[in-house]
Amino acid sequence: WKAMPASPAIFCGSILVGDSSSLDPGYPSSGVASPREVDAAIAVPEDSLHLPVRHYFQEGLVDPVAATWRFLSDAQSKGAQVGFGQAVTSFRVHAGAVEVITTRR
Repeated sequence: WKAMPASPAIFCGSILVGDSSSLDPGYPSSGVASPREVDAAIAVPEDSLHLPVRHYFQEGLVDPVAATWRFLSDAQSKGAQVGFGQAVTSFRVHAGAVEVITTRR
């Protein structure tokens, strides 16, 4: 996603207050003293500031409609022909990739 120009994804990370147990190496995070250590603009109730905090830096948001159109546009720029509303009658796979799709049109 990050390599795509005009990416429909925003990688902003997330802060979880009260989370001290997420130490899964497959889903990295870092412990921080306070959410404000990551961003001073984060609003956290004062009575929660004593709780453990984890920063999941790899998390982000994706607009699914924008992502679909972006992938479609990218495929078309690489030669894919797109036909909406057509029933697929067969397809041929070569070396693990779809090579030919046949429709009724």
